[in-house]
Amino acid sequence: MHIQLQRSFITTVFVTMCIASIAAGDGPSPVAKSAIKPATFDRPAPRADGQRVAFGQLEARVGDKVEQEFALELHLTTAVRQANQLIEKNNTTVRNDQRRIVETTAVDAGRTMAVKVQYLEATKQITVGGGADPATAREPSSLPQPVQGKSYLCQR
Repeated sequence: MHIQLQRSFITTVFVTMCIASIAAGDGPSPVAKSAIKPATFDRPAPRADGQRVAFGQLEARVGDKVEQEFALELHLTTAVRQANQLIEKNNTTVRNDQRRIVETTAVDAGRTMAVKVQYLEATKQITVGGGADPATAREPSSLPQPVQGKSYLCQR
């Protein structure tokens, strides 16, 4: 408690000194003002050995294939209140998993214009928890998404 009172006293003295300085018309010191610099990015000087690294993108070609895997997880907590009384509280987790192959089917000037998308796997899992009461928790249910096992032709 003694330390807390000391901190409070020091804070009060500091605030009082700042207010007195402002009231006296003292502005910020010239040293403090010159120490402030605008935010800029200064590019480092090029390396003396001349070594450079360049990253490029290959032009798309018909027949190019890429396998993509997506996983998205969403945690949702809901609370239902009525007149400041907590009626219900739930925790829900939704997880989407997809694995697909995207194959280029048309190219114009090196730009992909059409693809075939095959969804090898696409599932959605929903886990509902009852909040504080574990008896209301349900087992997670994993359901296939409508796109699972299907292919789509897409073009710009």
